[in-house]
Amino acid sequence: MGGHTIVIQKVKVFVWDSFNFDGKYDLHYWKCNPESFSFNEDDGYSNVENKDFQNFRKKYGYGNDFMVLSHPYEVEYFKIMSYDTEL
Repeated sequence: MGGHTIVIQKVKVFVWDSFNFDGKYDLHYWKCNPESFSFNEDDGYSNVENKDFQNFRKKYGYGNDFMVLSHPYEVEYFKIMSYDTEL
């Protein structure tokens, strides 16, 4: 069987983060409308800690850790690559 040539013309990356609500951690400042985050205390933002999520779990009986993914970001100065396979 003949091989194939794979050409990579663009690459996008994203940031992956997970929130694990075990332990005691300060999650800084959050705002619901519009949804936003800040490292500093700003008007309309509330300081959130892991204990807030732990208390929610105890009170309502549900709620888990969660994962956050950013929007894909295209790498600007990516040089086109190609390689041959034997498959």
